[in-house]
Amino acid sequence: MMRSLFAGRSWLFLGIGASLLLSLGVVGRFPEQVMQLNPLMLVASLLVAVGVGVWSAQLGGKALWAVPLSFVLVMLAGTLMAQTSVALIVSKSFVLLSMFVLGMLIAGNICFATHVAAAMVAMLAFAHGYTLGSANLGVADWTLSGSNLFLGYLVGIGATVLILSMVGEVTCKVLAKKQLQYVLGTCLLLAGLMMVVAV
Repeated sequence: MMRSLFAGRSWLFLGIGASLLLSLGVVGRFPEQVMQLNPLMLVASLLVAVGVGVWSAQLGGKALWAVPLSFVLVMLAGTLMAQTSVALIVSKSFVLLSMFVLGMLIAGNICFATHVAAAMVAMLAFAHGYTLGSANLGVADWTLSGSNLFLGYLVGIGATVLILSMVGEVTCKVLAKKQLQYVLGTCLLLAGLMMVVAV
């Protein structure tokens, strides 16, 4: 048991380290673009990514990979949509709303079928992607035509969010006590409330 617990913690630390490296890589490669991101929106996206992992671990089964993958893919689609003329006025509101929704789902240990859970996080993910993409409009060469630049940004964001979701899954498995999982959900819920007040 101790050996498996140590292995779980090793994966947790490895995931955190990898996500930090990927995040630093994105910041170093695209400093102008990242600096234009709203700090609250960026923090919200990172917290929600971890929350998606925690909730998928609570659901178990196919949700372990289907829910995080759905979140990442639709988030990237939202980032691409931001480069078009389509305007999503309520994207920031949905980003903050996603923290409340995930916080309640985790704290309440609410379970759905895998396809329903994947669809729910997908709806929230689109707003996150759109917010990350729209913050970079107007920057030189920051369009779909600059494919190499934009593709690198997409890969960096997608990999970081996916790994953060994995960190959430491992954390949920390592901290197997349901009380601690409820605490994580409550913290996410309170963080969303604080951000709404700050905005």
